[in-house]
Amino acid sequence: MTRCLAVAPTEPAAVLASVLVVDDDPLILRAFRRMVRPLDVRLICCGSSEEALALLETESPVLIICDYQLPGMDGLSFLRLAQGRCPGARMVLHTGTTMVPAPSSGIGFLPKPSDTGEIQELVRRCCWPRQTPP
Repeated sequence: MTRCLAVAPTEPAAVLASVLVVDDDPLILRAFRRMVRPLDVRLICCGSSEEALALLETESPVLIICDYQLPGMDGLSFLRLAQGRCPGARMVLHTGTTMVPAPSSGIGFLPKPSDTGEIQELVRRCCWPRQTPP
């Protein structure tokens, strides 16, 4: 199981917005932890689509970022299923491949590699859409 939970220390976990990142590369997950650490969000990491689907039984993230190339179910298929389980969440495919979701799918696209500023801006836009982020 490749699961991490990183909670910013300034707020109780119950009041933080949750961000789910799904990637089978532990280095990518570690990079996400580093990039969002300054933000007041609850970061949840999963190493597979199947693990993430099980997690969505108990969690309701506001943002789900998923790699395309995963063992088992690919990231785009996972995000389509996640849309049904978390209809209010923003879905983003994060990949270095040429696979780009159709605009009508409601799934965003973030190319790899992504820098810290891009990731932090995405998290801010999704977690604090109508207010100034921390």
